[in-house]
Amino acid sequence: MECLCVSTYMRASLARSQTTKWAPVAQTAFSKAPPRFGVSNYKVHSGNCLHSPYHGRTLTVRGMHQSEDLLLPDSDLASQSGARRAVLNSFDLKGVAERILEGKASRIVTMVGAGISVSSGIPDFRSPSTGLYDNLQKYSLPYPEAIFDLDYFREKPDAFNMLAKELYPGKFAPTPTHLFMRLLHHKGLLLRCFTQNIDSLETLAGLPEHKIVAAHGNFDTAHCIRCHALADKEVVRATLEADGKPTCTACGGLVKPNIVFFGERLPDRFFTCAQEDMRECDLLMVMGTSLQVQPFAGLVGQVPLDVPRLLINREMVGVRDSTCNAGFGTGYFEFGVENTRDAAYLGNCDDGVQQLVDMLDWRSDFDNMFK
Repeated sequence: MECLCVSTYMRASLARSQTTKWAPVAQTAFSKAPPRFGVSNYKVHSGNCLHSPYHGRTLTVRGMHQSEDLLLPDSDLASQSGARRAVLNSFDLKGVAERILEGKASRIVTMVGAGISVSSGIPDFRSPSTGLYDNLQKYSLPYPEAIFDLDYFREKPDAFNMLAKELYPGKFAPTPTHLFMRLLHHKGLLLRCFTQNIDSLETLAGLPEHKIVAAHGNFDTAHCIRCHALADKEVVRATLEADGKPTCTACGGLVKPNIVFFGERLPDRFFTCAQEDMRECDLLMVMGTSLQVQPFAGLVGQVPLDVPRLLINREMVGVRDSTCNAGFGTGYFEFGVENTRDAAYLGNCDDGVQQLVDMLDWRSDFDNMFK
């Protein structure tokens, strides 16, 4: 069965036909995507379910050409959990720092998005006027997301190739937030870094490859979109730098870096690590992401109910509102009166992690990361 575990909040979401972005796996019938994206394009990799602590009956979503089974919990998370004690002394950076200093957070999972790379000079995707999607006019796209549309790439690869040339690793340096994650690893506290970013700055910052899950791929490898043969990434890079069009030496098909496009499945490693790591996680840090893209955003709700979650972001995201418009996936941040575990810092990611560093008395170690 092809399935993905989602929270019971999905039922309300479906009833309201809320807007949802299922990108890089594809778009579902519930999104305001271009007409080419329908349920017929919606794919969840067979056999890779994200298991929530509460999963039960299935819901079949029927589309134009196929149906998908989605695992749903039998009852709401709130009713499952009952009355719970607060696991943080305060729902801010201080409360999180205290938990780390108390030795209660030794298997930290980070979820990061484009916001952590902005200070390196790479634009995020959705910020008004400065985001990538608002600055693609020079590519003459029919709609912004076409830059990562596999069908469009087959027809007109030049737009993505020009963007790839601009974004190739080596042109940008890791940010303080990247180095903070390296410091977590250095102290033996980082279980895994799940990143939406394709810039490979986590690797450049010094995180070992096995600690990183590049949910949407990156430039580390490349392949042919026709025969799927691996390509020499250095040859691909040199071709793009020369404004050429990388092609497969085996079949002549188009070659692109292993960045996940709409219509492509996420790497198997994403599902495998998510299933294992979220069970083991004892502190979740969500930094610099809009939490608008599934299934990545759904990881927020995959940690156990007694695990604290910290949001470091310019604005509140992933918060369930009265219209259930916070996002389509498992688990919402709860910053209201029922909050027992969610902390937030609203501001630049670099500023947030540096304040956390000082609260942890890690300043000397952190500054050494820059040497």
